[in-house]
Amino acid sequence: MYCQEAPEPWFEDFGKGKLANGKATVTLEKDFAAVVKNDEYLVYLTPRGDSKGLYVTVQSATGFEVLEQQGGSSAVEFAYRVVARRRDAVGGRLEKIERPKKLDAKDLEPPKLPEGVAPPEKPATESKPERRDSR
Repeated sequence: MYCQEAPEPWFEDFGKGKLANGKATVTLEKDFAAVVKNDEYLVYLTPRGDSKGLYVTVQSATGFEVLEQQGGSSAVEFAYRVVARRRDAVGGRLEKIERPKKLDAKDLEPPKLPEGVAPPEKPATESKPERRDSR
């Protein structure tokens, strides 16, 4: 997964839906739900047409329900964005980290062998016989 730049480690998912008689159910994608803390996540809605407004209700670990405000019964399409914390809970809010030290040529040298130990022999390269045209 890719991760957005944010003050905390979050993952997000996007999608589209459509109300039917003012109501829609959105199921979180299984792969996304498996890597996030899906007991508390944020949902942002964007109606794609005229409506009385939309809101999220009945939010669960597997998805959420979208309703039209004021008892509306439209069939408007909408886009959504789900933002959830990573399940593995790495890092805290604006947590300071140390950069890895810069490697120099000495770090790339092979380790020295103890005295009296010979380095392993390099395998002989196989030579392939020349291919000749049989014509």
